Amino acid sequence: MQTYTIAELGRSPKSVCTQKEPVLITNNGKPQNLVFNVRDLPIDQSVSLAQELYGRYCVRQMQNDSVARGLDRLSDEEIEAEIQAARAGA
Repeated sequence: MQTYTIAELGRSPKSVCTQKEPVLITNNGKPQNLVFNVRDLPIDQSVSLAQELYGRYCVRQMQNDSVARGLDRLSDEEIEAEIQAARAGA
């Protein structure tokens, strides 16, 4: 995957945005944006693709957070107790 800085994007946006493969844009050495060429896709499919990718990212973040908090080691009984507590509070 090609990587460009924000400055490079500012100097030459067309060369960055016309890449066939995804391009990573960095800011001070840190990932900032991911650019996909969607030229041949209808706008609704382009938006759907972006939403799907972002949704997958969010799910992965929730999974990682759960593992970090030890929630992947809960027993079935502990999970059921959490469910019952949530239902009682609703």
